[in-house]
Amino acid sequence: MDLLSVRLTINYKDKPPVLDELCLDLRPGEVLGLVGHSGCGKSSLALAILGLLNLKGGKARGSILWDGHELLALKEKEWRKLRGKVISFVPQSPMSALNPALRLGTQMNEAWKLHGHGGSDHMEESVFQALRDVGLPPNEEFLRRYPSEISVGQAQRVLIGMAIMHRPALLIADEPTSALDAVTQAEILALFGELNRKLGMSMLFISHDLVSAYGLCHRIALINAGKIVECNTPQAIFFSPQQPFTKKLIAALPTVPSPAEVEQALRYNTF
Repeated sequence: MDLLSVRLTINYKDKPPVLDELCLDLRPGEVLGLVGHSGCGKSSLALAILGLLNLKGGKARGSILWDGHELLALKEKEWRKLRGKVISFVPQSPMSALNPALRLGTQMNEAWKLHGHGGSDHMEESVFQALRDVGLPPNEEFLRRYPSEISVGQAQRVLIGMAIMHRPALLIADEPTSALDAVTQAEILALFGELNRKLGMSMLFISHDLVSAYGLCHRIALINAGKIVECNTPQAIFFSPQQPFTKKLIAALPTVPSPAEVEQALRYNTF
């Protein structure tokens, strides 16, 4: 049974639909890449799955089935029980997402309090474990820092740590590497793969970068004109594309990885 099944049309007031009967399924434990150009509706889909689309003035019609339950029928009170605990989110710009006036520890503690239970000792251990999970120092000295005192890559790791603190079943990552340099980008992609294997959580990896998706994702779904035009394994997308849009994307790449390079990358993220 699919963990997530989406059949969705999304539009904004007085504008044509940004997603037009888009169909997408996500399996338990799977990393699914959603790749498309800027403005194609990728982030709108993420907001709809998180129950936040209305904050941007969008309207969703159709169905979002989560483990067989219809999410579009939920009240905000019910959404709050899911959002951040069962379905979590990593945004694009870490420095914009973190509050510059609050220490890192304060922000991580607040993330824990949304769904955590127990005393201060339990909270401290949960925060330290989240830091260990994302490769950051699990100590008070690091938590006393402000966002301006850490690198962009560390800030993204903090946000990922906050997102996985409650061990969600699904992590949605919306362009999570676009603000990073090439080396840090590779490190964050490797971290996502490690967390998928370690925690067994599903991931929806949203990106405009097809190459970033091929080494991380078990399947890649390509979106164009409001629909999924092709969804397949990275090997099939790169070396046996079926649709004209997919072939155009592959042809536009500066370099296309060889089958051996794809196999080497996928070796670290089996499904």
